[in-house]
Amino acid sequence: MAVRMKDIAKDLGVSTITVSKVLRNHPDISDETKERVLRRVKELNYRPSFTARALVTGKTLALGLVVPDLVHPFFGEVAKGLADTLRDRGYDLVMASSEEDPKIEVKAVEQMLARGVDALIVASAQRDGTFFEQVGNRQVPCVLIDRHLRDAGNKFIEVDE
Repeated sequence: MAVRMKDIAKDLGVSTITVSKVLRNHPDISDETKERVLRRVKELNYRPSFTARALVTGKTLALGLVVPDLVHPFFGEVAKGLADTLRDRGYDLVMASSEEDPKIEVKAVEQMLARGVDALIVASAQRDGTFFEQVGNRQVPCVLIDRHLRDAGNKFIEVDE
């Protein structure tokens, strides 16, 4: 069974909030307490639960990228640039390829939304923006790149090659 913050707190006789603050390097925790908690975290090989964090914060710290082809040099550069930028900000990039098939794209976007990505970037294979109107109704930011879809509104970034 996975070790939880609650387990570490109980073991050390401190609150779960104290353990959380230590793990976030909050300044109002004494050096002695930080040392005790971090030592126990290491001993028990504690790993934070991204699912639990998402339930508390409402954010997964993940961004979804759907492109028509993962091996195309342009989309590879887009993915690398996004991953580098997001990594520096504590986010992960989740990627999928639509294989230029609108049905595969819809399924990939739906799966990412079900996993709770905080935002989407899509180089779409759709013929129009109807599907992305529905995505927008879910209150998840979505930016279309590379391909302009009619009826998609102003959620589009064009590349000037």
